[in-house]
Amino acid sequence: MNPEEKGWLNRYLEFRSNAKPVENLKKTFPRALDLDFQEQSLYRIIQPTGLMYGHPIQLPYLRHPQMSEWSPTGKMKVILTESFINSALLKDLPDLSPQDLQEHVRFSATQMNQYFQSVYPEISVAQTTMWGKQKDPLRISEETIEKRVTLRRKWNKNYWTSFFHSSLLFLDVVYFGEWFKDDKIMTADRIREVKDDLRLKLLKLIAAAAHADEVIQKEERNLFDYFLESSNLPLIMKKEAVDILHQGIEVKDVGLETIDSWVIKKYFLDLAILTVWADQEVNSSEKQFLMELSQLLGFSKDDLEQSELSIEAFVLEHWGQVHYLQSRHNFHIVRDNMIKRLKYILVKNKDRVAQEIRESQELMALLNKSRKQQLTKEEQAKVREQLIDIIKIMPTVIIIALPFTFITLPILLSVMPKSSFPSAFQD
Repeated sequence: MNPEEKGWLNRYLEFRSNAKPVENLKKTFPRALDLDFQEQSLYRIIQPTGLMYGHPIQLPYLRHPQMSEWSPTGKMKVILTESFINSALLKDLPDLSPQDLQEHVRFSATQMNQYFQSVYPEISVAQTTMWGKQKDPLRISEETIEKRVTLRRKWNKNYWTSFFHSSLLFLDVVYFGEWFKDDKIMTADRIREVKDDLRLKLLKLIAAAAHADEVIQKEERNLFDYFLESSNLPLIMKKEAVDILHQGIEVKDVGLETIDSWVIKKYFLDLAILTVWADQEVNSSEKQFLMELSQLLGFSKDDLEQSELSIEAFVLEHWGQVHYLQSRHNFHIVRDNMIKRLKYILVKNKDRVAQEIRESQELMALLNKSRKQQLTKEEQAKVREQLIDIIKIMPTVIIIALPFTFITLPILLSVMPKSSFPSAFQD
């Protein structure tokens, strides 16, 4: 399958039906089907893909064998499609029978075309061929997706030149789920209105972040300019945003109190964290700014820690594929911050960590064996796997994907509280 070739969407849906995605969904995200956690579930599913950060890298809970061969645009098209499918499924999956599931998935894929053409009439595509024959609905969706994801600037090693155009697609993922509902309360006109308001708020937030240390850095100004260009805001809103950047704005005046969606608030917080990373340095004023922002959004200190951990985890897991932080110096900064946060979380939950270690018979047996003799590579891998499984269930990290390929056994042993291990092993 090649997402650059005609018919890729139908082939992807065939792959998806054979991959048993619902079983994978339930296994990977056991609470994802709980209606009380729909927005948290959507974040948990989409965050590891990179879509929110403008750099789509992997499918949620699925692995396509040819994905490494796809272009960045090809990955974006497939990941966006899968994200749309999940946004629709989270609304209806509990009521679907297994027999209806594939029909529902295929229908949601065709509805992507209806959504984009309703919300973005400027990217409408012809419904018939040049000979007047009606096009296949999936083919129409393919052409519409192609238009929506195409970047106005060529991809290059400046992460920010594609960041906002791509990350704003996350808003479409969220609102597609609302638009997909039978009641259609969230109409195309309402979606355009809400998205304009949110994009202006994001520009205000960038301006507030840029002024956090009272000095607008070149990187911050470039970031603002590109987002302004990518936002497609009406001219009057663009002028308002430029005036705000010049005059400055405090985060409390951005208007965040009108946002009532948990996942949109989380998106704003994550983007703000990435924004203050634009100059690759976070000073005390910017840290204070993030704390104030987190509080205004109704998030706790732990929520802020979780967002920072999520972003650091994503960067470390996909270091070779993310362009904007690839120097070794920056790698060590992110790595060290990640280790500190992880250690803080585990120390905070040390009693639960100790209980989980004690209840794992295989892990306890391997730990005791390691006191007497060197473990084999296979046994070391099992210890690593068992410790990672314990980390996965900690409350603060339960809805994010940690960089498990990065976390080695020595790192795990250094971040795990010593008191959580049996006393003999501590010695």
